[in-house]
Amino acid sequence: MITHSQRSGSPATFVSLCLLAVFAIGTSFLSGCVVVAAGAPGAGAVAYVRGELQSSVPHNLDTTYAATRRALGDMQFLVIEDKKTLVDAGLVSRTATDKKVTIKLERVTESLTKVSVRVGLIGDEPLSLTILQKITAELK
Repeated sequence: MITHSQRSGSPATFVSLCLLAVFAIGTSFLSGCVVVAAGAPGAGAVAYVRGELQSSVPHNLDTTYAATRRALGDMQFLVIEDKKTLVDAGLVSRTATDKKVTIKLERVTESLTKVSVRVGLIGDEPLSLTILQKITAELK
């Protein structure tokens, strides 16, 4: 017969370990940190971080902005917001299935622009990569 003192752990310890495991698994899904080395030809290193695809392109902000507008037009996205300054730009559009696409452009140097693409609230990596590939194709 096994007495209470002979058990390896208490019910509270078991529950704590289960909660810790659930928390660890949940945070690994929420972090969404995946690095793709060659996701888009013509782009620098590409990183998918917490639902947002980030890359840098070797073009100035004006050229990248114009290419982004052409890419969204070619993909037949409905542009609902379009803002640009000398240091950054932001475009918000919608797909045919009403997915929100947010693209941010930031001037890093005179000849380098950071491009960030987010689809929806939690992100869509394949669609984000497709959009980035279309932008880089427009830059050629």
